[in-house]
Amino acid sequence: MELTIFDQNNPRLIKAFKHAINGLIIAFGNERNLKIHAVIALVTCILGLLLDITGTEWVAIMVCIALVITAELANTAIEKTMNFLHPSYHESVKTIKDIAAGMVLFAALCAGIVGLIIFIPKLMEVLVQVGS
Repeated sequence: MELTIFDQNNPRLIKAFKHAINGLIIAFGNERNLKIHAVIALVTCILGLLLDITGTEWVAIMVCIALVITAELANTAIEKTMNFLHPSYHESVKTIKDIAAGMVLFAALCAGIVGLIIFIPKLMEVLVQVGS
């Protein structure tokens, strides 16, 4: 039996990728927080290029960016689902949404700590060089 899931002529696979890309376009087009995270990710990458971070540091930064964006996408999906299922206010829905938002906050705080660990020593080096 031949495995065809990776066949580029597989219409189901192509359709699945189209749906996924459409989801990203919708989310990034409509969700303010995703746009904010994307700008922060871009600034972080530019800073990484300017400060010539190591390959290992790039991996850590990229994992953090992926984690935060993924958490924000999941949070958005949870919020949209809850709004659809229960449009009026309900304390349980609020709790679900708060927990989902907490997921994003936790991911962003962890990413920020990783960023500080990577960038503070490099920025200090630059300041020492500029001061001497």
